[in-house]
Amino acid sequence: MKRAYALFLTLTLIILTQYSCSNRPIGQRFAYSPDKPLPGSEVTIFYDPSGTNLEQVDAVEMVAYPYSTALIEAKSIPMKKVGAKWSCSFLTNDKTKGVIIKFRKGHRVDNNLNKGYLLYMTDGRGTPVAGAKAGSGKVLWGGPDIGINMSSKLALDVFEEDFRANPNSKREFMDSYVRLLLEVKKEDGKKSALQELDSLAAGPELTTDDLLLLTRYYGKLKKPELSKKYLTLLKDRDAENDSIQYQEVLACDSTADIGKKIELMNRFRENYSHDAWMYTGWIFVDDIVSAYSEKGEYAQAIDFLKNNPAGVQYSTYKNLAS
Repeated sequence: MKRAYALFLTLTLIILTQYSCSNRPIGQRFAYSPDKPLPGSEVTIFYDPSGTNLEQVDAVEMVAYPYSTALIEAKSIPMKKVGAKWSCSFLTNDKTKGVIIKFRKGHRVDNNLNKGYLLYMTDGRGTPVAGAKAGSGKVLWGGPDIGINMSSKLALDVFEEDFRANPNSKREFMDSYVRLLLEVKKEDGKKSALQELDSLAAGPELTTDDLLLLTRYYGKLKKPELSKKYLTLLKDRDAENDSIQYQEVLACDSTADIGKKIELMNRFRENYSHDAWMYTGWIFVDDIVSAYSEKGEYAQAIDFLKNNPAGVQYSTYKNLAS
């Protein structure tokens, strides 16, 4: 019994010592250890709910959202009480740039006034790793809804703060960065976006993602000749890229002429593999059937389906029947 009690005291002292060595004063609400976490390390979180809506609860759960250039996963971890504080540990991976955290009990949530509690992975000397701040901006502004949000203006500020310290990290966030420039800075943003695209295009070893981004945004910014140039390069690199297929679908959807729709569908079927047709072709069929239905030409729609059955979704038949 004495041995068990001694072991209990030892473990308690270890926990309290670890807490006191964390990177925040013990009186603050959120702290973690080690104070300079590396990607792939285990991190222990300490949470003081004093003054929050979780102050009087009998259990607290931490919800962690580790991210790299996008959200990696969501983890819900029960916390253990240590005095008036709560604590838990979790393991990051070598791709983790940071973690967004909130605490909850049932419907009660402490998300730091909608800012989240942010934990950046570091280089071991205390400097956030490249992309840690931009990654948090991308997730909180343009990622899935996690109950914590960031304005586009603040997200742009966070991106540019990261890029000033880590110029090479801009490329992996370029899509979101260009979107933010256009959304926040309007006309001035168009000029800045074109400069960023031109800089990317001048770089070596463009990836498929780079080519796709250049194709899309040069088109959006009224540079059709450049958009076409990079679309051609993209087709040469990856002829059946999903985004290229999507452009074909958009062309079909944007015309009201059923004959033209059928022509575009047949061209797609001729130019792409059977797998691509089974994956994307049904969208053409669904669009054409809908066009016939809107005109009240149900007999033509049925005949069209009989002649183009491959890959058609159940929903197409259901919508026609209704």
